[in-house]
Amino acid sequence: MANYSQLATEIIANVGGAENVTKVIHCITRLRFTLKDKDKADTAAIEALPGVAGAVYNSNLNQYQVVIGQAVEDVYDEVVEQLGDSVVDEDATAQALAATAPASGKKTRTKLFMLFH
Repeated sequence: MANYSQLATEIIANVGGAENVTKVIHCITRLRFTLKDKDKADTAAIEALPGVAGAVYNSNLNQYQVVIGQAVEDVYDEVVEQLGDSVVDEDATAQALAATAPASGKKTRTKLFMLFH
């Protein structure tokens, strides 16, 4: 498994820093951030990061979404490791995964976990 620590650090910095993040969840391919100030996110800088396929603000969901692809769970784990469990919303992650699951009937791999410190 690749080390996604640096990518997570750079994504966090470019969404406006840890202090700008209130929640982070993920779906099948995207990290989904709820930000205090969406205008602090630097989309061009995020899209320039190796391992990022794109970034967009979804106003309907009030989420800043970073497209990662298949490594999204690993990057999510690193983001949560760096931000702490206060940004975790397991129910919202489960709903996002269910909403974006492939229609093929195949089960997708999910790592929903609780951090206890």
